[in-house]
Amino acid sequence: MSEVALEGLLFRLKGTLSLSNRQWLAAHLVEPAKESVLPYTVEELQSRAEQGVQQIEKGKFLTADECAQHRQQLMQQYSL
Repeated sequence: MSEVALEGLLFRLKGTLSLSNRQWLAAHLVEPAKESVLPYTVEELQSRAEQGVQQIEKGKFLTADECAQHRQQLMQQYSL
């Protein structure tokens, strides 16, 4: 899920859930996340960096202005 979509979800949850419901949800989201996060090895990080460089060399990237425009479009689409 993209960061913009997650921000939209958070915005909607904050507007509809009570404080106690948000606390309950937070407790149930944080614990499993702590268990599922595994550190990357140096080789995995190097591989990911190389993949990024290859994407840039192929022209598959967005400029900062394009990212901002895309974010604005998503915010309008989801009425945020």
